[in-house]
Amino acid sequence: MCDPREEQHLGLAIYRLSKQIRDEMQRADARDQIPQEIAKCGWMIGLIARSEEDIYQKDLESMIPLAKSTITGMVQTLERAGLLQRISVERDARLKKIVLTERGQAFQRRSLEHFRRLESKLRAGISPEDIECFARVIDKMNENFEVNL
Repeated sequence: MCDPREEQHLGLAIYRLSKQIRDEMQRADARDQIPQEIAKCGWMIGLIARSEEDIYQKDLESMIPLAKSTITGMVQTLERAGLLQRISVERDARLKKIVLTERGQAFQRRSLEHFRRLESKLRAGISPEDIECFARVIDKMNENFEVNL
């Protein structure tokens, strides 16, 4: 059950946990010899891999709250690294479908395994009920920010 704690500084607790998660991911990337500029864009590979439909750069621009130029730079970085490619579409030469290469798919599989291990480490010793409570609280905190923006 979720028991309230007095004087719990939630922002600091969330920051510390977030930093530990980032550090763990950076260690995994370093072990796999993944350059930091690629690791920073890795979540985009996951987004592309999970898409059930064709995905285009304009889709990424509408899905991701970053400047178009930033997304373009990320796509170019991943393309130079051989993780994805942009393919012209017959019906509209201006459209470029974004697809993962074999190397990009392997990157995604490796990343998923890292995430599974990290998730397991995070959940260790915590009851399913407490996990559910935590998820509800985090969702509510996100809502609080969305409402106040």
